[in-house]
Amino acid sequence: MMLLSVVFPLRPRQEAVIPADQGRALAAEFLRWVQACDPALSAALHDANAPRPYTVSGLRGASPHNGQVRLRPDRPVWWRLTTLTPALSQVVRERVLPSLPPTVTLGEAVFERLPPLLTAAEHPWAGQTTYEELAAGALLQARRPRRLTLHFASPTTFHSRERHQPFPLPELVFRQWLEKWNAFAPAAFPPGVLTFVEEALAVSHYRLESRVVRFGEALFIGFSGHCTYRFLSHDAYWQRVVQALAQYAFFCGTGAKTVFGLGQTRLLAPAETSSVSGFSP
Repeated sequence: MMLLSVVFPLRPRQEAVIPADQGRALAAEFLRWVQACDPALSAALHDANAPRPYTVSGLRGASPHNGQVRLRPDRPVWWRLTTLTPALSQVVRERVLPSLPPTVTLGEAVFERLPPLLTAAEHPWAGQTTYEELAAGALLQARRPRRLTLHFASPTTFHSRERHQPFPLPELVFRQWLEKWNAFAPAAFPPGVLTFVEEALAVSHYRLESRVVRFGEALFIGFSGHCTYRFLSHDAYWQRVVQALAQYAFFCGTGAKTVFGLGQTRLLAPAETSSVSGFSP
């Protein structure tokens, strides 16, 4: 599979309190795993001048309070890795996963690593597919989408015009997804999709909250929650391309610093949209 999303459950060995922001630590852990299996690939992943073909979530499953999370052995937590290219996905599947260490250490906390989860049947944030399957599933479907609802599950922000933009404007959201798709997919989507997004896609409903994000000494504002985009005009081809990109967000993430836990995103199915409390697009 070319697109891979792996969920790594972790069980704390003892009670501990650690900073809630563990995205950078988990990214470093992943890069150490790749370094041990393929040093050349690991060096390529450190290239800051190229799009990163992976994302890493923060630590999930524990509720943060005042920037910290309290861990207990009876409450497993988890984190998530996605890969966007055949080379990286193959290394993760065939070399990294079979040789994972039995424990993971984050700050003062030591975790027992439980078996990784690779399918949606095992965990809603796990899964495998290809670019071809994503494109075909959207472009060949009989019904055209009228609206799309996205769940931004971790703090999300866009770096635009030398400032952070803490709101999911359609042109920012879809431009970033298109850039990643065209960087890694075997067949690119035409840039005209962005013209369609700017002219024919609008925010119709949202339930978002501001989130403070800290990176060392840096501090900026992001957002998390749900946002629905409505099509203002109905061109069958462009609507389906837009839907394919929205589905791709599950793997590529949204906005800035997706390799450090930000921008974890999922397109909701219609049944899930209607079940969001107080949110009925």
